[in-house]
Amino acid sequence: MGLDYLERWRVTSPVQSMSETEDKLWREMLDSELTSEYYATLAGRFSKRDKFAKIFLAVMSSGTVAGWSIWHGSNANAVATGAWRGLSAAAAVTSIVLPILNYSKKVEWASTLKAAYRATTNDLGSLWLRRGTLTEAGLVTALDKILEKEETLAATESHFPERDDKLLKQCQQCIIKRRGI
Repeated sequence: MGLDYLERWRVTSPVQSMSETEDKLWREMLDSELTSEYYATLAGRFSKRDKFAKIFLAVMSSGTVAGWSIWHGSNANAVATGAWRGLSAAAAVTSIVLPILNYSKKVEWASTLKAAYRATTNDLGSLWLRRGTLTEAGLVTALDKILEKEETLAATESHFPERDDKLLKQCQQCIIKRRGI
């Protein structure tokens, strides 16, 4: 399941001649690693956005209250008063929009998916290493069992309906470099 995105995996296998099942295992392992990397990056991205928005909101809300007495009744210039009002409005809009964007929940979902796909990658990698000790039927059964567990992640993945192809390509390049393929 996962992002099942890039065909490049097919041509970068470390073994010249593989069975169809081994080829599928190889591609699934790399797809799972790609998906884990992708959700790890998304979790980091959403975490930064959440942190920035919350800091912005805290600073602007505090500044708005503190600035009220300074800007409201004084002879402050129009630019400073306008800036204070604008930042106050931005803080108000942020406080309304932040729960809708729900970055904290997106961080949680992306982190859950990252961990689940990392576990799947480890399971697939382990199967890859012991593939020579299994019959073709045993390999198919073991692979299917791992992929069945992966299918349960679809509900959490549905929280991310649009995928970021540019980010996927960046993640793929990281994996290619890390694996030397």
